[in-house]
Amino acid sequence: MSTRPEIPDRFIEVKSSCKEKMHFILTRNELVKARELRDQYRITFVGNHDIGRQLEECRVVSIVDPEEHIFNRDKFTLDAAKLHVTERGYEISED
Repeated sequence: MSTRPEIPDRFIEVKSSCKEKMHFILTRNELVKARELRDQYRITFVGNHDIGRQLEECRVVSIVDPEEHIFNRDKFTLDAAKLHVTERGYEISED
């Protein structure tokens, strides 16, 4: 007997970079899911990540409902080729 729920209450996509500032690629499928699931979909970004680095040395940011936040042009720039997401420097709550 499985302890997993039939329908998960959230979906988490993890992105990482060796840079502290958010910079990642959001695929078309990830974007479709984010738009479909809204606040059930989260992107967790782990920045300042490198081999041998401890998690407490990294920047961890969770974006709930990326549709609402990523398409805010004050916070991010988007490059349509593959939807490159780059943080502009505005404060995003870090969980």
